[in-house]
Amino acid sequence: MTGPTPDIDTLRKAAATGTTTAQFDLAVGLIKRHPGGEIPEEARKLLHEAADSGYPPAQTLIGRMLLKSAGSGFDPGGAARRFMQAADNGDAEGRYHLAELLAMGLGTERDTARALKLFAAAADAGFGPAFCQLAYCLEHGIGRHADPVAATKCLQAAAARGDGRAWFELGCRYQTGSTLPVDETKALACYSVASRARYPESEPAVTRLRINLDEPARGRAAEHIRSSLPWDTPAEPAAPDRCAAKTEPLSERPCVRLHHNLVNPGECAHLVAIAHRHLRPSSVISHVATHMARPDYRSSEETALSDHIRDVVVDNIERRLAAKAQHPVAHGEPLMILHYRPGDEYKQHNDFFDPANPANQTILRHGGQRIISMLIYLNEVAGGGATEFPKTGLSVPPAPGAVLEFHNVLPDGEVDRLSLHAGAPVTEGEKWLATLWIRERDWRQPD
Repeated sequence: MTGPTPDIDTLRKAAATGTTTAQFDLAVGLIKRHPGGEIPEEARKLLHEAADSGYPPAQTLIGRMLLKSAGSGFDPGGAARRFMQAADNGDAEGRYHLAELLAMGLGTERDTARALKLFAAAADAGFGPAFCQLAYCLEHGIGRHADPVAATKCLQAAAARGDGRAWFELGCRYQTGSTLPVDETKALACYSVASRARYPESEPAVTRLRINLDEPARGRAAEHIRSSLPWDTPAEPAAPDRCAAKTEPLSERPCVRLHHNLVNPGECAHLVAIAHRHLRPSSVISHVATHMARPDYRSSEETALSDHIRDVVVDNIERRLAAKAQHPVAHGEPLMILHYRPGDEYKQHNDFFDPANPANQTILRHGGQRIISMLIYLNEVAGGGATEFPKTGLSVPPAPGAVLEFHNVLPDGEVDRLSLHAGAPVTEGEKWLATLWIRERDWRQPD
């Protein structure tokens, strides 16, 4: 819904004829004129009339509204039904959004095979965002067996359409040798194009590579950009993956493990990209009441990737983390993205809800204790930003793609006060972190 505001009177006259396209255009025009992103009742009525008459863009827009509405207006089941109508009528965007819901099992039964087919259909119809999500599913075996080569071909098609995320992902492949030959000049070219598209984390990648390359190599990268970068044919890697995940035990008490390379660079950048437009000052549960407060010992920005923000990538990462922690995915709170600038920190604190604090009793009744914390380091931090456990002397520096797992309770269920930890101040650059807190039970269920 961009572009110049239409003449409402002209649209209203056209809509009075009862044509669905005119009703839809008038509804969009009314929404554009309304401040704050709220949906005027007249626009809502017109959209439903057009949707009930079988107009796919109206069906898709209503579905999007039901997903983005706050509080009681959030209705993923209703959104899924509208997307199904639009998909059945051949609407590419409706297929894309329905695929997201099916892949996550949000508002409808989870069906990854059908989701994959819908992502493919939306991409075939030219709907841009579908290319990268299709590539992601193919890469990670969502809906069928994993096929990294097919995933890379999808990314090449998306990059040809100017998709910054695809360019970043291809840069990662050229840098690591995953399905494409190791070629740092082509990696630099890909990251540079992604940076021009303002895709998060691409500019730091450009800076790091330029430092490592000599002037002739940087010149070849620039030439690749000017000549539209001839693609290499993707192939299965001949050598073992040097970025394979592995687990390193760090402490018995508190129980601390570091999972190396559990989240890949493309996933890390995607989480940052999603979070950018939703960040707000960080808060904590108040010590005197069950509400959120801005503390003086925590300086950062944050956003929770709740259901109205999540996508298949977030869902897949949450499932992977829950499996690593050996707990049901339903026990995990929404993934929280944190952003620290130079000087920002999170001073010593515990993640568990102190049972001695009366303010925590309501929270503990809904889902029980936060038993495990999973921290994903999303970027390379130039200075500072380690996770420190002051009672044990353990300090874990941030490493992109690594997941720090630590337990907040002992095997008998008592809180472990040795899990006291802190996010050390960032001294240079910035730090992006994702946190998943795992509860004893499904916190969404009533008492």
